[in-house]
Amino acid sequence: GGHVGAKAAETLGRMGASVSLVELKRERRRELEKSFRHLGVSCTVLAAEGGWEAELGEADVLIGAVYRSGARAPVLVSRRILSQASRRKKKVIVDVAVDQGGNIFGTHASTYARPVYTDPWGNLRFAVANMPALLGEKSVRELEKVTLDYTLALAEDMPSAFRKYPELKKGIQIWKGKLRSREVAAAHGLPVRLAEGTLR
Repeated sequence: GGHVGAKAAETLGRMGASVSLVELKRERRRELEKSFRHLGVSCTVLAAEGGWEAELGEADVLIGAVYRSGARAPVLVSRRILSQASRRKKKVIVDVAVDQGGNIFGTHASTYARPVYTDPWGNLRFAVANMPALLGEKSVRELEKVTLDYTLALAEDMPSAFRKYPELKKGIQIWKGKLRSREVAAAHGLPVRLAEGTLR
């Protein structure tokens, strides 16, 4: 139910597909339902707590797009679930979360030279690392729009950048030579050694 999942659901819905989207947060589910109604797109928004796995058997396309900042992506479709779903119907699987390890069991990164592969269950997979590179110019321009002010502020003076944009503090992974992100540490098996003092 994040940006990528919602856009994928909207695009497929506009193409006439029957679409289901899974979202953990109740408030976000309501927001998505309202947005899809406004857009005139038919999309069933399901709770992540359970029950959605049964729908995978009939799915033609499965898109994994759950991302955790700084951490390994959660594996939402286990080996067991994938094996059962693949027996009923083979799928096209797009794992957008591949850069963080993937949301579907067995995902491994492919390249634009060889973008697709068949997994052991007979599904066709697309899991190219750095997918935005396919639209390099557009993705760079979009990234620039949301990061340029931050970049200029950081280049001028870090303490004043933190005062002007406090949200930047959440993106600091290493400070004064010390790893401060527990998520990054857990993903790579590294110790967390918080720097003394606070970010200013």
